[in-house]
Amino acid sequence: MTFLNLALLVGIAAAALPLLIHLFSKSRPKVIAWAAMHLLIPAAQASRRRLRFENLLLLLVRVLIPVLLALALARPVLTGAHAPSGDTPTAMVILFDNSYSMQAIDSGVTRQQRATQAVAAILSRLPAGSEASVVLMSGGVRTLGSEGRLDFLKLNQQLDSVPCDGSGTDTSRALGLAATILKKTSLAQRSLVIVSDFQPGNWSDSDAPARETAWEQIAALPVKPIITWVNVGATEADNVSVDAVTVSPARNVVNRPVVIRVAASNVGGTSHSDLHVYLRVDGRERGQARLSLPAGQSGQAIFTHTFEQPGPHLIEASTDDDALAVDNTAFYSTEVIDQIPVLLVNGEPSREPLRGETDFLSLALRPLANSDSMFQPRVVETPGLTPRALDGIKTVVLANVRQLSDTQIEMLGRFVRAGGGLIIFPGNRIQASWYNDRLFENGQGLLPARLGRLTANSQRATRIAAQRFDHPALTLFNDPRNGNLTDADIRSWFALEISPPESEQVAAKVIARLENGDPFLVERHFGRGQVILAATACDADWSSLPLNSSYVMLMREIIASISIAQPQRNVATGTPLILHLDSMTADSKIVVSDPTGQKHEIIADQSDGLISAKYADTSRPGIYTFIVGSNSIPYVVSANRNESRLAAMESSKLASLAKSAGATVISSGDEYSTLDQTRRFGREIWRPIFIAVVAMLFVELFLQQWITRKRPA
Repeated sequence: MTFLNLALLVGIAAAALPLLIHLFSKSRPKVIAWAAMHLLIPAAQASRRRLRFENLLLLLVRVLIPVLLALALARPVLTGAHAPSGDTPTAMVILFDNSYSMQAIDSGVTRQQRATQAVAAILSRLPAGSEASVVLMSGGVRTLGSEGRLDFLKLNQQLDSVPCDGSGTDTSRALGLAATILKKTSLAQRSLVIVSDFQPGNWSDSDAPARETAWEQIAALPVKPIITWVNVGATEADNVSVDAVTVSPARNVVNRPVVIRVAASNVGGTSHSDLHVYLRVDGRERGQARLSLPAGQSGQAIFTHTFEQPGPHLIEASTDDDALAVDNTAFYSTEVIDQIPVLLVNGEPSREPLRGETDFLSLALRPLANSDSMFQPRVVETPGLTPRALDGIKTVVLANVRQLSDTQIEMLGRFVRAGGGLIIFPGNRIQASWYNDRLFENGQGLLPARLGRLTANSQRATRIAAQRFDHPALTLFNDPRNGNLTDADIRSWFALEISPPESEQVAAKVIARLENGDPFLVERHFGRGQVILAATACDADWSSLPLNSSYVMLMREIIASISIAQPQRNVATGTPLILHLDSMTADSKIVVSDPTGQKHEIIADQSDGLISAKYADTSRPGIYTFIVGSNSIPYVVSANRNESRLAAMESSKLASLAKSAGATVISSGDEYSTLDQTRRFGREIWRPIFIAVVAMLFVELFLQQWITRKRPA
């Protein structure tokens, strides 16, 4: 037995009141010696025994009244009563899977439609006075509408229009919310229903501890609910998904060909020998390829494309229709620029060819003075680093610059914080202590790392370590055909020391290392911009890197990556979208168009001198477009492709999970009705206890009259 209002049991303490009153009012007769008393003793003793019995009986009744009343108010439930449900109101919580796999079509009907039909059938059979809540399991766990007694017709209509989310289900959080709702209900009969296609990915072993904790919350409820799983999935389902679109190089310039790779996976059991892959750029058909994908295999379709105009562009790749349309298309948003102006600050100029600090670098960026290069390098000496020189510049390179003035430091800080790029190459002229004091500033300044030990003219030269690169500027060198960074000898270098980040500070990141373990390149975001620090010089004094065939590609990729730095426009569901604005557009009306075409006006926010617009409601995958004046900037929100594996988990595993949760697995609302007729629930017994309280009141009144009646002499 358990109690729905356990706290009210404290009322049992009121039983002490009649007992105390009885003890305090107990008569204490005065003894008076009387000679004829012995004649009355037998009659007095008989009367005293009768009175004691009647008073004890009355006391017992008076004690029972508050005890029974407290029990009735506490609403006891006999959990082992095994009574049929009948017309007893029920508190029901339904966990509804709204992940995008529910859009898959099985036998001509989507899984979401089957789930909605099941929920409607279950709700329609709830007795009058019941309570029901529907919890959406994907896209931020939340209740659909309000909790409690719902308008079931309205709820069914809401279920029909529930958007399928792309972030996968969060079963443990949904169970936690269900436990909270059931804990608040005052109804003794409780039911928990999960309606899902039960994909293995949403019930993985890695999530088992969180689910176990949630189930413990359910089990700890005063009255444990009856648990039912409605499986609307299919054990076998064919599906091909377009997983991702990538562009190489990641930073694009007009009239430069790029490689577009479309990754696709066959997650079904049927092989596809002639799968069509279509490529569109800005809505125009740009290519078509064919893939052969055996069952369970992945592949790539490769296209080349040349952007003819600068600005934002949207790439779309799709395949033929199948059971799940939502994952047949993938998008990629990119920004294409026309040129990259670069300011090279030469810390050691020379009139001799290739003896100046920036000569190799300038040559790498623009081999011929009148060539049509994407880079527009301009070389100045240290005093030439002025606000006017920075006008229109995307990236500044400090090459063996001894030190800067306070004005130049402040100017560079504003430049990077506003989105500019800064690359720093050391050399024999720099003052390491000045760099550490004024630019590193214990991790608060521009420098991503502290300049540590200097190894100069080492007899044992080191090299760039062979590794798989993750940074966009270096991924090109994962393919040996694009050059080998590990061939160059590094004779002199600084050991770059990275400090742990302070709170809210972006940590510096090592993007390449030397063979001895020292960092070779360290990067850190600073405001909207980025700073890269190299361990060695950019000329041939400290290394043979400028003489290496990969030097040109390395310098161009690094400068391109840091020059076109922009907020990520290709994100996963649930990731906020951020658009940086300049002072010219800060006051413009900003509207975000979501994948359904609905428009949302947002307000730009200014923080630390930077202006940004942010849109956070990205639970639905698709294209979100920022509209600022006449400009439209597309952002791509992609769904978790784990949802593309449509087959439900094996029946034996599903049965094992259900058994551990104490659940019964069914497949439709009709089955639920049949099952519900055979179920037995606990029974509330407060009504008979309350009747007993009323009866005790009558008994107490009767006894009181009986005891105080006028007795015959």
